[in-house]
Amino acid sequence: MNRPYIICHMTMSIDGKVTGDFLSCPECQGATEIYYDINRTLKSNGFICGRVTMEGSFTGGYYPDLTKYPAENSGEDFVPENLTGFYAVAFDTKGRLGWESSRIIDPDGDPGYDGAQIIEVLTTQADGRYLGYLRAMGIGYILQGKERLMFLLHF
Repeated sequence: MNRPYIICHMTMSIDGKVTGDFLSCPECQGATEIYYDINRTLKSNGFICGRVTMEGSFTGGYYPDLTKYPAENSGEDFVPENLTGFYAVAFDTKGRLGWESSRIIDPDGDPGYDGAQIIEVLTTQADGRYLGYLRAMGIGYILQGKERLMFLLHF
């Protein structure tokens, strides 16, 4: 049976941060470059980050005016029709990320990130207008849990 697999490829500071100023400090430069080289070479089908990392690396704190969007309250996941096979999965429990595109626009054009199609994983705490905004943007989402993200791993 062909099963998908996940490779956990990451770098982090001693205090557990996966992004931040430490990535550019001279002492970390060698390890950081190796990390990015492996990320580009693997040519994965996507990457997964939490809200704080996505905000720091890709959205810059932007947040949309939700009054412009109708509330979506179907309780169902949304899958856009134009799936590409290269995804940026954002764990964003309450729907706080503001995207200006349905794809990652990496400031450096890094092929390990740039152009990835965004998929949000949310809880039912997310505002219905936020879900309407995601639909309007063509950003897929998965509703998973009431207050926490819940996953079942099958081996």
